Amino acid sequence: MMSVCRADHKLSKLPRVSDEVLRDEMQVSLAYLNLRDNPELLPFSLKYIGFSSFEFMLKTILSEGAWGVLPEPLIRQLLREQTLSVIKHTYGLTQEDFCMLTSSGMSEHPAMTWLADQVSDYLFTF
Repeated sequence: MMSVCRADHKLSKLPRVSDEVLRDEMQVSLAYLNLRDNPELLPFSLKYIGFSSFEFMLKTILSEGAWGVLPEPLIRQLLREQTLSVIKHTYGLTQEDFCMLTSSGMSEHPAMTWLADQVSDYLFTF
């Protein structure tokens, strides 16, 4: 996972980004129904917008000048093209666990297992 912004964003120009500066900038993040049970999913910034997918987050970062934490496979080409920049902050590069979330009491369908295996195999190449 990488904290990124557009290459022309003021955050990308700073030699080092402090917590205070990052908290004052608009962050896009994943929205979850129950942040109370998942406090580690709370956004870092004091100003944020929650989206349901990384693709929506990426589109907003590119069009609205926000910053966010996105998976490297999604943004690799944009980083190479220098459309996006990694923010020079402690959270610039982070390792995140891959997991599959299901509703409480829901039984696992074979298609879910297959999909999780496919995603895991794909991510293992990184």
